[in-house]
Amino acid sequence: SGTLISEVLVSAKPLFFTKNEVIARAARTGMPVIGSLSELWLGVPLISKKKVMGAIVVQSYSDPRRYCLKDADILTAVSNQVAVAIDRKREEKAREKSENINLTLFAISNAVNISSNLIELYEQIHRSLGRILDVTNFYIALYNKDEDFVSFPYFVDETTPAPSTIHAVSERKNSLTAEVVNNGQGQQKSYQDPG
Repeated sequence: SGTLISEVLVSAKPLFFTKNEVIARAARTGMPVIGSLSELWLGVPLISKKKVMGAIVVQSYSDPRRYCLKDADILTAVSNQVAVAIDRKREEKAREKSENINLTLFAISNAVNISSNLIELYEQIHRSLGRILDVTNFYIALYNKDEDFVSFPYFVDETTPAPSTIHAVSERKNSLTAEVVNNGQGQQKSYQDPG
C-alpha cells in the first residue's frame, strides 16, 4: 500500500522515519503521505509464532528527537508481550465460540427430541442459532425436488413479509435461495469478516 505501517509489516523490523524521510519516500515512491505528517514516526511489528500480526506505532508531531534506538528496543519488548496477550485472547475467544457452537448443536439436537411439532422445532433452531449468529433476519426454506418448488415454513425478517412458494427452482436465476438449492452449497455474496 505504500504506507509506513505496511513497510513495518513487510520488513518485520522496527522502523524510524523522520518528517524529511517521509517526504522523500513519498516523492520517490509516488505514494501520497497518509495521515498527518509527524516529526518522528516509530513502528515496531507485533510478531506471534514467527508471523507478523500487526504493529505498534508511536509518533511525535513536535519533537524530531523524541524517540531513539533504546525506545525502539523497549517498544519491541512490549510488542512481544502484546502479541502474546492478543494470541491468548484470540484463543480464548475461539474456545468460547467452539463451546457455543457445541451448545447450539446440542440444543438443536435436543429440540428434535422434545419439540411437539415442526414450527416449535424451527423456533428452537432459530433461538439456538442466536447464541452464535445474528439471526434477526432468518428463514428455513424446504425444497420439494419432485415438484421443483421451495416453501418457507419458517420466516422472520425485519422488513420483508414471508414470500410465497418459489416454483420452477431449477430454472430460477434471480433467487439466492434457488441458487443455493441448485448448487447444493452455501453462497456468500459480498461477505467481509469484521474481526
